[in-house]
Amino acid sequence: MFNADVEQLWDLVPLGTPVTIVGVEPEATWDQPIRLGATGWNVPVLQWSLRRHGFDAGRADGRLGEMSLRAVREAQDLLGLAPLEMATPELFRALGLRKNP
Repeated sequence: MFNADVEQLWDLVPLGTPVTIVGVEPEATWDQPIRLGATGWNVPVLQWSLRRHGFDAGRADGRLGEMSLRAVREAQDLLGLAPLEMATPELFRALGLRKNP
């Protein structure tokens, strides 16, 4: 979206209404862990993927916050992965985000 698109949307949608922007997922790298407080393109993609797999990661806001980290832990537990305080390449692989090396 461009700024003009956001301004137009602002005029159309009442304040406080959740809005989901649908489009092509950006390219992201999946070779490094994502820790609490991390930001970047890969974070909302991870949040969307967690949601698609049934884990409530909260809003796809581009920051790995407490709610998203809780979803990461739940996914790790359900998928039999090590319960770490971060999203790992093993989790990315299990969610289909990272292909085998």
